[in-house]
Amino acid sequence: MPEVDRVTQGRTLAEADEVARDLISAMLEETDGIEVEPSAIELHLDIRLPDEVRTHLQQADELRDQAQQTQQAAAEEQAEAVRILRRAGVSLRDAGRALGLSHQRVGQLARR
Repeated sequence: MPEVDRVTQGRTLAEADEVARDLISAMLEETDGIEVEPSAIELHLDIRLPDEVRTHLQQADELRDQAQQTQQAAAEEQAEAVRILRRAGVSLRDAGRALGLSHQRVGQLARR
């Protein structure tokens, strides 16, 4: 893909897309005599975020992964509590009431 040795600017990323397309369209017309609608130009922008921002995004990803693992572990613990009550002969409805869950959720956990 050819590089553009010109500059333009916009105040927002959306505006940057628009002015970049306009610039490329004008360049094609000027250099090659080709008229191209700016909206027909496909851009592949490389947005480079500061290291500090990337560090926070990486930390957020790690925390989401931890949260997912924690939720999985909590569901497994609930399922074990349900299995214990069911083995003791407690109905789904009574187990749900005792655990603060719907009987439908208790049924789901019992099948895990």
